[in-house]
Amino acid sequence: MRALAVGALAWRARVVSGTGGAQNNCGGTLSDFDAVYCYQKLYAQADRDLNLVYGKLLAALPQGARETLRVTQRAWMRRRDTASVLTRDSFTDVSVDRATDMTVARTNELNDRLRECPSSGCRVGLLR
Repeated sequence: MRALAVGALAWRARVVSGTGGAQNNCGGTLSDFDAVYCYQKLYAQADRDLNLVYGKLLAALPQGARETLRVTQRAWMRRRDTASVLTRDSFTDVSVDRATDMTVARTNELNDRLRECPSSGCRVGLLR
């Protein structure tokens, strides 16, 4: 049977600060359990932010470009999931830290496309 470990790989190398979390304290040195909890909270917020921007961009795009966004978003989700999962021995590790970083980067990309729509027109060719 395969075990699944959900957490941030190498979380000790990076301190999470000012994010709320276990006991409302995700800063400083964290236990393994608290680190998983804190990174999960960060990922959940990043995912909410991404969904909000995605919905706004979808509404702003011309009808014909909406399917392009849907297809590119699904492909991006597969890339994020693949990049965030590491399997070794009999364990599968999910790097919530990596998934969060990728989700924040994607939110920024979609925000860039959204900001272009009213000024220079939605640049569908830049959706990837």
